[in-house]
Amino acid sequence: MLDLDDAIDNSIGLKKKNSDNNHEEPLKSHEPIAQALSSDNANTPESPKKDDKGEYYERLARVSADFDNYRKRVLRDKEEWHKYGAEGFIKALLPTLDNLERAIKQLPDSPELAPFTQGLKMVLDQMLRNMQSFGVKPFDPKGEPFDPLIHEAITTKVSANQPPNTVLEVHHKGFKLWDRLLRPARVTVAVADNSASTSKSDPPTPTPTNDMANDNINDIKDSGGDA
Repeated sequence: MLDLDDAIDNSIGLKKKNSDNNHEEPLKSHEPIAQALSSDNANTPESPKKDDKGEYYERLARVSADFDNYRKRVLRDKEEWHKYGAEGFIKALLPTLDNLERAIKQLPDSPELAPFTQGLKMVLDQMLRNMQSFGVKPFDPKGEPFDPLIHEAITTKVSANQPPNTVLEVHHKGFKLWDRLLRPARVTVAVADNSASTSKSDPPTPTPTNDMANDNINDIKDSGGDA
């Protein structure tokens, strides 16, 4: 009987030991998973705060505004380039137009040269029309008040028919490219006649007479004798 009881006790003890071992192994097997989870939590970045979100929104708004301004500036530069891109070429062409106009004016008025003169005028008109299609506009300010912003005074002239500061003669026409001045008009400007006003305001200069000359000679002799 004792042997049977001992065998029963031994079997119960072995079962208990095995059950204890089985409970401890799952705990040991979960330890690496817990360590991995703790390390992942440590490497995970923190969620952005409310202040950080506001800062990001402000940055995005500034970048969007800068890009919008850049887009508008590029469109404006492109439009100006299309309008004023030929400015240098047109400026170089203006002296040729001046010489052509001057040549037409210098041609004698004769029946033999009439067809030739008419042909030159047609060429000049065609050039001016083509230039106007690109925004070039000539202006002739004869009889207008002098404007230093668009006129260049070469000489002045006294005029009784025109008021002062009036353009009397145009030597070279002015040209504009759209709203930009290409070349000012070179003109002669009227001035007031100041000779009449000066003669009235200034006293007449006395003309020396023979008596005055003799008095001066006597004064010189007296001063020399005293010396």
